[in-house]
Amino acid sequence: MTLSQKTNKTSNFDKIKYVDGLILKLQILYSKNIVDSNFFDQALELLEQEKIDVLSYNTEINGENCIDKLKEGPNFEEMSEEDKKKYIDIEKNGIKMRMLEASNFSELDILYNRMSSKFENINYELDSVIKIEFTKNFEKLFKSSYIYYLIEDYKNIYGEMEINNLEIENGNLRLKNTQYQYTLDKENLKKQKIRDIDKIELESFKVILNDVYSRFTDEFIENKLKYIIKLPQRKFTLKERLEKIKKTMQKILNRDENRFFRSPVSIECDIKFKEKLEKCKTTYDTEFKDEVVLLIFDNTLFKTCERGFVITDKNFYFKNDINDNYKLNLNEIDTIELKDNILYINDNVVNCDIIQKYYLEKFADIMMIIMYLIQQGLENSKDIDSVIEEVLFI
Repeated sequence: MTLSQKTNKTSNFDKIKYVDGLILKLQILYSKNIVDSNFFDQALELLEQEKIDVLSYNTEINGENCIDKLKEGPNFEEMSEEDKKKYIDIEKNGIKMRMLEASNFSELDILYNRMSSKFENINYELDSVIKIEFTKNFEKLFKSSYIYYLIEDYKNIYGEMEINNLEIENGNLRLKNTQYQYTLDKENLKKQKIRDIDKIELESFKVILNDVYSRFTDEFIENKLKYIIKLPQRKFTLKERLEKIKKTMQKILNRDENRFFRSPVSIECDIKFKEKLEKCKTTYDTEFKDEVVLLIFDNTLFKTCERGFVITDKNFYFKNDINDNYKLNLNEIDTIELKDNILYINDNVVNCDIIQKYYLEKFADIMMIIMYLIQQGLENSKDIDSVIEEVLFI
């Protein structure tokens, strides 16, 4: 869907002026080597196409419906893989261009909200591009802002700053309930092209930095931001916690010392995981509805998954024989231990015949670590990053 399809025809003249203005901005950015030639050519082609669409579009569209259509986005189910790729590539370039339009924190905040709303739940790639481009442009604005010098000065004396304590009083930035105040020569600001900051800009700055984990790349947060400001406590969704757990399980299982029992263990990143999951649905007589399967252990020689165990985000399923079938709630599991070369989950025997006896102890230890990771990592009151650090250290 193009811009022209979202605009009432009575605004065509303004739309042409707007697109021409974007073309001019693009040319300026290109002349300053801010955008490369490939990006410039693609963007220019898109903008010229917008002008043609505006001029040729003659059907009136109700304004309220236009807003709804903007929010809807494309129907990916009806698009071919080639069309999806084209759409994503076009939007990626569009995101880069739009972010470059922000000349202050307020504008950057507005642009972020518009784009994240438009692309919500459409495509993970676009979410990542929004983060990357937002981070780049924030850093550029931040380093040319009066507030940057205040934070740097404070950091050198006291350490990380509590951003929410910042306020403006008599034209100067200061921290509430402290004697700390930082003043820059206004004339010097102009000479060095450092942007001053007012109350509106300061509030936008605070809004952005109170939403760091949604807006910024992890690299920027870890390598730069956390050293200059006190980061707000991060709250992870269930989906985010599960993704972290999956990645940590992969790191643990792919360690060289675990290679001797890696083959019968399957996790989501493994090539045949989906195939094994389908077999497990038959074996354990469940579709695993409302559950996320995290690990499959296949205790059969011919990879049939007719015996073994499955760990989900809620339950532990195990089957020692074709005729038995057991399920334990994860919260009920207190112990995983090896006794006389037999694995016990609480007081239940869980057969692992496929594992050679030389590696059974190590296997039991790894399963105990993974179970701890899942139990603690899914607990909202726990700091999942601390849990991950703990299990990776073991």
